[in-house]
Order: sequence, then C-alpha cells, then structure tokens
Amino acid sequence: MANTYTWDFSALDIQLGPDAENHTDIVYIISWRYTADDGLGHTAYEIDSTGITWNENDPWIPYESIIKSDVEGWVENQIGEDSLTEMKLRLNANIEEQVSPTHETNRTMPWEE
Repeated sequence: MANTYTWDFSALDIQLGPDAENHTDIVYIISWRYTADDGLGHTAYEIDSTGITWNENDPWIPYESIIKSDVEGWVENQIGEDSLTEMKLRLNANIEEQVSPTHETNRTMPWEE
C-alpha cells in the first residue's frame, strides 16, 4: 500500500497592512506539519514554517476567503518540487524503519543486567 500525505497548518502569520495595493491581513509565514501514513498504523511527519513572498502579479485572495488548498499550494510552490520529493523520501524511510527496524535504543546497560 502506498503512503498517503497530508498537510496540517497550525498558524498563519499575517502583516496587518495595508500594503501598497491596499491589501490587509497578508499571510507571510505559514507553520505546517506534513504527515505520511501507510494506512497500517505507521506515521511520520515533519514540522516547519515557510515564508511566503507576494509578487504584484500574484492573484490576491482576501484573508477571509483563503481555503486550505490555497495554503497547500503556497507552501508547495515556495518549498519547490525537489524539496517536497526529498521530504517524502525521508518520511517514507522513517515509516520503513518502523515496519522493519534496523536500529534500536537500549536503555539498560549491559553491565546492569
């Protein structure tokens, strides 16, 4: 079964404005978590934040009209396809390690047994 990936957002930092184009509540930092799930009880995630830069030619969406897919697109465009692919590879490797562990941590020292 292939892993599924989901975005969750915990905060949108906004500049109150108005800017030169009279926009207010301008999103400039998005705090996120990207989760991979194999559907069998194994998950892995990365947490970060991404700065967003608006260009004059970008379509404007008033803050109250922003939907989750808008934010997903902004983050994915900002981090880029290569970085998103690398993140998926790291998450997949983490899940694979959970399924078939190659490492473990021992908290009991051999001399204490």
